[in-house]
Amino acid sequence: MDALDTDRNGSLSPREIENAASSLLALDRDGDGTVDLDEMRPRPLKEEGGFVARILGKDRDGDGMVSEEELPDQMKSLMKRADFNNDGFIESAEIEKMVDQKKSASKSDTKLKVGNSENRESEDNE
Repeated sequence: MDALDTDRNGSLSPREIENAASSLLALDRDGDGTVDLDEMRPRPLKEEGGFVARILGKDRDGDGMVSEEELPDQMKSLMKRADFNNDGFIESAEIEKMVDQKKSASKSDTKLKVGNSENRESEDNE
């Protein structure tokens, strides 16, 4: 969707639909004229063009921060999760902090699941 929604307003205008083919070619990272499955996958969260850049791409007034008014309706809840200093704006460092917290939580959840499944297996074998 990000490749097609060039004005970043959360919907596709008739012009964006008309330009969809050329917008999709922007996904062609290796320049071979085709877009393969790997190129269609979202980039890692902190990589250039990843999640942080996509959020900051909503910054319509160019002040380097994203206000709730600049976020599409489906993303407004992000303000509560990412505005750590409660100033009403989301900055790059706050997005990165949110991403780091999410990664840490995800890793600990994974470890618990693995640990629990290993424990169940050893209990079943006894």
